[in-house]
Amino acid sequence: MESLSNAPSLLNYLDAPVVVADPDGCVVFLNPAFEVSFGTTRERCEGRALAELFEGGDREAVLAAVAATCLRGQSVRFRIRHHERGFQVLASPIAVDGQRVGSVLLLTEDLLELEGLHRVKRELGTAVEQLGVALDHLARPDAQLSDGERQDWIASGRGAVADCRRAAGNLGRMADGQARQGERDRMIDPHHVLRDAVAGLAYEMAEVGVSVDVLSEPDLPIVQGDPKRFQEALEALLRARVAQSPAWLTLGAKRAEIEGSLFVVVILTDPGPGAGPGAPPLVM
Repeated sequence: MESLSNAPSLLNYLDAPVVVADPDGCVVFLNPAFEVSFGTTRERCEGRALAELFEGGDREAVLAAVAATCLRGQSVRFRIRHHERGFQVLASPIAVDGQRVGSVLLLTEDLLELEGLHRVKRELGTAVEQLGVALDHLARPDAQLSDGERQDWIASGRGAVADCRRAAGNLGRMADGQARQGERDRMIDPHHVLRDAVAGLAYEMAEVGVSVDVLSEPDLPIVQGDPKRFQEALEALLRARVAQSPAWLTLGAKRAEIEGSLFVVVILTDPGPGAGPGAPPLVM
């Protein structure tokens, strides 16, 4: 188990993204490579929950990794995606204050996908070249081929077609894997969206003295949708209400069944005395 005391100065020199969390799972350090790869800054991330730096189903993987490292002292390997880039992640325990255990995540570009694509490209290239040679021999008007030679070239061409089909199948399976990842990235965890929206406006609300209570049912379902766009809509709703300078707001979420389908309804209200009507609910 490594110590946190000398780690930051050393980790700054790594080309691979690195992020460190304390025993409570909050970010205490990230290196310049992480800032560049994820388009953020250390100042924006410090103090936030580590899982909040990631999106979609990757958050659940990070939460599980933090639990394994902080609670059980285990190292964990898993994969994530960010803006069409795949990463392999190694999460390891790290000593904090000599006793408590935090987490350090080392991310490396997932080369397996690139290697797989290059392999399929080579397979297709070889098969197409083989097919072209066979067709050239069979189509030459001056070719004087015996029946045996003709059958050999036909067999070679058929073998090349089979290789093309096999490579296309491998490419299809790789694409299916990407599609499943894309579907996972289009899922919304209501608890995360509400918490992230409030956290993102914490500074603005503190400036005008507005507090927000987040109240949601514990068993809210994961729903389909774009988490980033929904969070942006929720932040816009919060800004509009904060501009009216209420003392505090209540942001809530509950399950609702509408025409036989399950939804999550998000409601923003001002519980203060004399408050006007709440904002229209957001449904996801």
